[in-house]
Amino acid sequence: MHFFPLLSVFKRFAHICFKCSLLLFVLIQVKGADKEAIALQSLSINQLETQLADMESEHQRLASLSLRSGSGTIGYRSMWHLTPLQKEWVEIELGEISEIDQIVLVPTLWRSSHINFDADAFPKKFKIIAGTARTYPEGTVIAEYDGETAKEIGIAPVIIPIEPTTMASWVRIETSELSLREFDDRYIFQLSELLIFSGNRNLALKRPVKYASQTGDIQQQAWDAQNLTDGATPYMMDAGHGLNSLAYITHLEVNPTFNIDLGESYPVSQIHLHVTEQSDTVPRASGNEPGIPKHLKIEGANQADFSDAILLIDEPEMRTRPSAPILMWNLPQTECRYIRIYDGSQSTSTNDVDRLGFAEVEIFSGDQNVALGSAVTVDLLQHIEYRKPQSLTDGNNLYGAILPIRQWMEELSRGQELEYAIPRVQAELTQRYRHQKAQLRIMGWLITALIAAVIIVFLISHNLRLRQFSSLKKRIAADLHDELGANIHTIGLLSDAAQVAHESPDQLKMLHTRIRNITESTGRAIEHSTNMLESTDMNMELIEEFRRTSRRFSGQVAYQLTVTGEDDLTKLKPKSCMDLLLFYKECLVNITRHSSATQMTAELIGEGNLITLIVTDNGTGIAETSDSVTPSSLKRRADLMKAQLRSEGLPEGGTRITLIYKSNKLGYIR
Repeated sequence: MHFFPLLSVFKRFAHICFKCSLLLFVLIQVKGADKEAIALQSLSINQLETQLADMESEHQRLASLSLRSGSGTIGYRSMWHLTPLQKEWVEIELGEISEIDQIVLVPTLWRSSHINFDADAFPKKFKIIAGTARTYPEGTVIAEYDGETAKEIGIAPVIIPIEPTTMASWVRIETSELSLREFDDRYIFQLSELLIFSGNRNLALKRPVKYASQTGDIQQQAWDAQNLTDGATPYMMDAGHGLNSLAYITHLEVNPTFNIDLGESYPVSQIHLHVTEQSDTVPRASGNEPGIPKHLKIEGANQADFSDAILLIDEPEMRTRPSAPILMWNLPQTECRYIRIYDGSQSTSTNDVDRLGFAEVEIFSGDQNVALGSAVTVDLLQHIEYRKPQSLTDGNNLYGAILPIRQWMEELSRGQELEYAIPRVQAELTQRYRHQKAQLRIMGWLITALIAAVIIVFLISHNLRLRQFSSLKKRIAADLHDELGANIHTIGLLSDAAQVAHESPDQLKMLHTRIRNITESTGRAIEHSTNMLESTDMNMELIEEFRRTSRRFSGQVAYQLTVTGEDDLTKLKPKSCMDLLLFYKECLVNITRHSSATQMTAELIGEGNLITLIVTDNGTGIAETSDSVTPSSLKRRADLMKAQLRSEGLPEGGTRITLIYKSNKLGYIR
């Protein structure tokens, strides 16, 4: 009682599958190539490699596209035309209303002198119309094909998915644009085979064919419209997997029969006979078909003695018609357990051609091959040693496993898609590898340049450190001269005076006291210089150091310190701060010791990276007879700082020292 809900769910699932298949079919069109190229470009190298491995693995599992040799029916050919926009059609009468879910068009193949084989005159544009007797002849368009030319589709079957709920009693293929025939560049409509599937059952098999026009070639038997539904394709079944199995074949000396026991009764609806391996050479040794009887008869029964035999197949002229690798018949459902195959001509012969045998016998009940693995008996006392009757139902032929016809067609089509797709993925990977190699080459150059840059930077840094060390020595020497030189000289003079005044205790005591004071002052000066060298935040203390230094000399001269642009001054590098402070101290030393000044003013101005220091005193000024306008100690410090220095005497007396210093933004040692 749950059958109908399950059927509804199944139909909905089939509808979804159909939509997916239809989308896949549309992607095969010409524009699909561009979409596929874009899709490939969006994948990473790892994804492309994975996709390529999956595609190659899948391709190895699919049936090989092997072409048959020898003679046989070719298919259908219309009358030729001079222009491509022509309406030609073929119509298959299915006999009864049936559900269809797939249509397969097998192209006619042409041996090309350039690339072996081509699809010849496959229509460029066509539509598929289906209907019932009630809707004839208009019907409903169930699929349209607009895209690939015959050469672009290759030689594999063209699979066209159909809405699974489509019901029809006739199907028409109607062209609107034809392709050229390779032979004479005329426009015609050609097909090798047309298969219409409902599940695994080919509804078009041996059904009557109507057409708009048909060729009048002398090879009429090869180009007849009925060849569209005879089941003969230009392919040989080569599954690429399974066991190789030799066909069973025997002479007709005693007119043998093949008996197959299905094990139980089944409603038999299809029979497929796979003919024996004709030849493994090209060309074939013979044009005849060994194993096919003159008059093929197949009977079914439910009794082992065939007392209730029913004639399933009766083909009296098998030798007079072209054969095919697989002989197929659709049957009305007939309950059978036993199947008997024999030659109804009752003739005996020792001719090598007059044999009975097949590579495989398939008996279908619905979509299931119920003969697979069934027991086979042959009424012969002796068999050919390497030909075993059981090979008739072992599910294999000479090339491997026997596949359902629909699956075989789908694998051939998918295999060709992969044959086209794999080179595109390989080409994309090759391009990616080439691009990656170029990037690695550029990266190698960049790494080399980087190493060279590191070496250059190291050498420059080393040179700067040497310059820094040299500059530091000069600064220390200048500082020692300025801070300690005078004190040490004074200590020496006082020591000499103490030696002279050894007889005057009071004077000697005074000299010792002065020496003691000077040594303490010298110690403080050394400690202060050391603190400045070890300071990590000198720029934040620059203004305070200026004030502290000014106060040290306030006992000898009155001072006034003005600071402008403190924000810019706090951004100075520590070395710049130290240089400015030492220069200022040198100015104060010169004022207190050499100018006899009583007052002095100092202005420290910060404007961006431009620092100006102006020191003015009211001392004796610069002598007009002096060889150097600027004191040498100040000039030496200005040179170390790479600053501009200007000194000038004032009309009212005194001296003005101006230092203009441009700080280094990059922070290199100057």
